[in-house]
Amino acid sequence: MTSPSISIVVPNYNGAAHLRDFLDSLARQQYSSMEVIFADGGSTDDSLSIVQSYGSMISELISEPDRGQSDAINKGIRRSSGDIIAYVNSDDLLEPGALQRVSEYFTRHTDAEWLVGSCRVFGADTQEWILRPEGWTRLLDTVLPWSRPQQYVFPQSGASFMRRGLVERLGPYDESLHYSMDMEYYARAAFAGVKMHIVPDVLAAWRMHPQSKTWTRGCAYAFRQDECAILERYIPKLPDAERKEAEAALQRELPNLRLREAMYAARDGHRMRGLQGLLQLAAQYPSAILQRPWLGGMRRVLFGFQN
Repeated sequence: MTSPSISIVVPNYNGAAHLRDFLDSLARQQYSSMEVIFADGGSTDDSLSIVQSYGSMISELISEPDRGQSDAINKGIRRSSGDIIAYVNSDDLLEPGALQRVSEYFTRHTDAEWLVGSCRVFGADTQEWILRPEGWTRLLDTVLPWSRPQQYVFPQSGASFMRRGLVERLGPYDESLHYSMDMEYYARAAFAGVKMHIVPDVLAAWRMHPQSKTWTRGCAYAFRQDECAILERYIPKLPDAERKEAEAALQRELPNLRLREAMYAARDGHRMRGLQGLLQLAAQYPSAILQRPWLGGMRRVLFGFQN
């Protein structure tokens, strides 16, 4: 039986520091039907020269300004031709034999449209651990990541593979989201009734490093910002029994998000913006000024941070 072709879309912007490691992980796949679409956002570092040094392994190189990671992913998907599609960030890795394992599963399970595996998390000052997706028992679990029984419902993006037909049905990634666009995409599949097939294999590796947007703005507040926007969007689509719980969770979390945004601004050197955020939070949620987080935030904004 013919092995399916697999398209790997690679969004990148100034990722030269870890790019060779990533491309070497693709070369080690030794999968003959691999297509690599490199979607660069107009990098000013050595990204392009590094990619070009890998020659024919790169099926297509796009390098032009984009509107962010989601736009780059969408460009790559539109240029791809594989039966199976995945996107992998240029600072991450595919684990040895991952594409062969994916190919074998889709070949044996012709009804499967979506396959996910585990991911090894590694990097600077990070003790290695394995992120294992668990799936969901309620639709609410797919859009409420900060309050659910499962630690990880969905996979890390590099360990998620979909048939082309499913990708075409789901449509493009949401370009208004810059941190949790994969969560929204997977939630879109879940709400459409798509089954997520989980294998125990570790298919990808997620690199944590100080230059990544996950490490900086993402952990501070931006992931939660996207997550709140996604939850608000999907509340009307939830079953009645889950809708009230979702609405209550969103209202509880919004003040915390505003506080996190203000504190990030102040710590990033924009103290007046942070102060303005705290005052706006107090005006919108008056009870916040009686809470220790708000009082502590105000003290730090006024008198400085101690590292």
